[in-house]
Amino acid sequence: RHTSSFEQRSLTSILSLGSNNRPQDEFMVNAYSISNAKYLWDLGYPQEIFASLYDSDSNSFRPKKVTILNRLASFIVGYEINSTLEVTDLQNFIRSRVKISSNEITKIINIKMQYHDPALAKRLVYDLIIGADVVAKNYVLDKSESRVTKILEDLNTNTHPQIIKEGLVDIVNRNLFKITSAESDAPLSVNFIQEPVSSQNPVFPRPFLIIFCFIFITLAVSYFIKFLKRNKNELSE
Repeated sequence: RHTSSFEQRSLTSILSLGSNNRPQDEFMVNAYSISNAKYLWDLGYPQEIFASLYDSDSNSFRPKKVTILNRLASFIVGYEINSTLEVTDLQNFIRSRVKISSNEITKIINIKMQYHDPALAKRLVYDLIIGADVVAKNYVLDKSESRVTKILEDLNTNTHPQIIKEGLVDIVNRNLFKITSAESDAPLSVNFIQEPVSSQNPVFPRPFLIIFCFIFITLAVSYFIKFLKRNKNELSE
């Protein structure tokens, strides 16, 4: 039986959001953020990723397994273990499975994911990118709307020299443009260069198979050596 792992790849070109941070760094922060995990949670990914814990009849999740190490730590330190599946669990899954890298010169971002279900991983990578853009849009909306409201209140209550007034009006116009851009259906922070695709790669060795093969080979060699020793004289004749 042949088993394969699949690697999902998607290349994205990032547009600057106007801050001092590198655009690719902003994308990475947004992609791994709890806000993006909440976005993916609402799309129903926990029901698929944590299918073993999901009860479709009650539309809820059973308590997640707690390791002996965590139980021991909780006993020693004296804290209560949280066995409820939460958004942070999906966030941790994304951080452990999805690898994001970027090219400093081209500003191209490469996203990779290895998972046993290629169809699910392909959808997840795509929605992860869209979700990161949604997070960026919400950030721009909150920041720009706050600035516009504050400046308009200032212009209505205070008297400024003409040059300062013109500068404040210009800031308002630029932020209104950002708001319009963030409210549109078009992506704000990313341009897709390549849609997520799956490629077939060798499977990572399974630990129990490695141990089994090691024991089998050791026993086989041991019995072969014993056989040679017992039949040494007969073979020499």
